[in-house]
Amino acid sequence: MHFKVMQEGAKLATSMDQVVYAGLFLIGRALEWFKPYLTEIQANDITTTNPDIQYVFISWNRFAEQLTQIFRDPKATIIAERKL
Repeated sequence: MHFKVMQEGAKLATSMDQVVYAGLFLIGRALEWFKPYLTEIQANDITTTNPDIQYVFISWNRFAEQLTQIFRDPKATIIAERKL
């Protein structure tokens, strides 16, 4: 997803633009998680008083971090170690 966002370059001038664009590609549980954030940011822009929403939209890295924390496989490390 990060590669696709970076390909768009100047079309996505701000971090908020990048996060909104990436949100277009979310499906399932990730999309359901993102919808209220998108609704809030569309209504109030980055001036929203909700710190969770500000955190997600303030930078690409924070958005990616949130997605990873919420939707990563908690057993991924164990599975990777076993494969070694």
